[in-house]
Amino acid sequence: MVMGFRERRLGCRLYVDRQSDANILEKLDRMLVDGSFPNQTELIKRGIELAYEEVYGEAEEVKASHRQEIDVKKFAEEVARALKPEMEKLMAECEARVATAETLALPKLALASTHDVPQDNTVPVTDDEVIIPSQTFNFLKGLNDD
Repeated sequence: MVMGFRERRLGCRLYVDRQSDANILEKLDRMLVDGSFPNQTELIKRGIELAYEEVYGEAEEVKASHRQEIDVKKFAEEVARALKPEMEKLMAECEARVATAETLALPKLALASTHDVPQDNTVPVTDDEVIIPSQTFNFLKGLNDD
């Protein structure tokens, strides 16, 4: 570490016998001799910056220009237009459910007195009738008399 800076070293192996590596080494030596860069580290830093711009720079520029071109109001209108048929279909289904729920008949309450109910307490009950036990019926009748 120099002057309190944290260091991260990058390394790469270049082989003089390999033609592609020899070309890179030749370019590296020429830039250092010409004085274009003070040292090899600065040259590598600049190379990484250029590579980054090549990979990500154009994509970021395209994203930024694309963001500016989108008109939010027009985009919202297109989304609404695309969703409208589906929303209308859902609303129709919901309205149909509400309509059928409103037309369902409430079960009729059949008041049974002690004379109507046999002693074994087995009375056939249809789906739309509810039998109130005689004790409950007598209680309600007593309330009604008051």
